[in-house]
Amino acid sequence: MPDRYNNGSARGYPDLSANGADFVTAVDGRLFLSYGTSSAIPVVAAAFAFINKARAKVGKAPVGL
Repeated sequence: MPDRYNNGSARGYPDLSANGADFVTAVDGRLFLSYGTSSAIPVVAAAFAFINKARAKVGKAPVGL
């Protein structure tokens, strides 16, 4: 199955996005607004962790290649 991806006949890289603007970030008890990929990527990672935890709970394999 891995030969099916990224060989010109199928798209293997997922298109994901998260809005990385106006995230509230706490540092030493102070709140800041943060922006960009450094804010958005943890949201996407958390979503996949949540999905994989739910799949594991019902005996399914994690998502991903």
